[in-house]
Amino acid sequence: MSRRGLPPELKNQLGSFFRTTLQQLDTVREVVTQASKEGKRQLDLTLLKRKRQALLTEIGETVVRLAREGKLDEGDFPELSGLFSRLDALEEQLEASSANPRPAGWGGHKADDAEPHEEDLEEYAEEAADLPDLEPGPKKK
Repeated sequence: MSRRGLPPELKNQLGSFFRTTLQQLDTVREVVTQASKEGKRQLDLTLLKRKRQALLTEIGETVVRLAREGKLDEGDFPELSGLFSRLDALEEQLEASSANPRPAGWGGHKADDAEPHEEDLEEYAEEAADLPDLEPGPKKK
């Protein structure tokens, strides 16, 4: 070994090792960047879906208000009459539940509680289909 530095063989090996490491780091950086972009895209999509749902809710509430004010005739839109009937029934249940609250700490269901309407179940299934798939995390001991 000379006084001036490392032997050329060792310099070549270290240089090769350094270049390989840099290439691998570039590959890792690209993978992380792509994963980050995909995550942002998924988040943007979820936010757009939430904004859409909020807007549909606002539209629905406006339609109900207009119908109740007599500015929208259910006869012109027969497909709404069933929905209005279901809404009225649900609001009656809410009012009855508010008037007769259950005892504190009681988490059971009354035997006469209404079963979910089939269309409600379909709506819940559609909403659940829109939820992102979650990867299971590490199991806790």
